[in-house]
Amino acid sequence: MSSRGWVLGALAVGLGVAFPALAAAPSEQMSSAAWTRRQVHVVYRDFCDSTYEQVRRVLLQLGARPSDLNVSELGCPAPNGAASIDATFSVLAPIDSAGNAPAGTVVDAHWQTVELKGSCIFLFYVTRKILPLFSTRNVKRIPWDFCAKYHVGLRADILTPSQGAPAASQ
Repeated sequence: MSSRGWVLGALAVGLGVAFPALAAAPSEQMSSAAWTRRQVHVVYRDFCDSTYEQVRRVLLQLGARPSDLNVSELGCPAPNGAASIDATFSVLAPIDSAGNAPAGTVVDAHWQTVELKGSCIFLFYVTRKILPLFSTRNVKRIPWDFCAKYHVGLRADILTPSQGAPAASQ
C-alpha cells in the first residue's frame, strides 16, 4: 500500500472513531414516509400451509404494516402442486425532498437492517418478486453457498416506522 493510501485509510478510520455518530448516521437518520398499499401474487412449489406462513413472515419482517396485512390462499393445493397466495398490505414509501408524498398516513421513519433466513430458493424468489415492493437500500443477496450453509439469504435496509417518535404532520 502506498503512503498516500495508508494516510487516507488512517484518516477514514480516525474519522469513524472520532465521530461515531457521523459513521452511524445513515442507518439512524429520521425521515418522513407514508403508508402505501401494495399487493403481490405468489406461486411457489411447496405445501400451501408452509408457503402461507413463509410469505406472511417475510412480509412482516420486511416492514408490512400488521394491521392491514391480508394473506389468502387461492386454490391450494393446485393440481400441479404449486401453492398460490395473494397478499395485500401497506409499506412505507419515502417522502421525496420536494415534500411529495404518496397518498397515505405520514409517519416518522428510519432505516433498519433486516436479514432474512430460510430456504435459499424461497429467499431468491423473495428477492425478485416481493422485495421490489418495499422501500429498500443496501440490498445484499448472500451468495448461494453461504445461504445453503447458514440459511441466511438476504440482507437489506428497510424503511420502518420509528417507535415512540411523534408522527410527522400530514
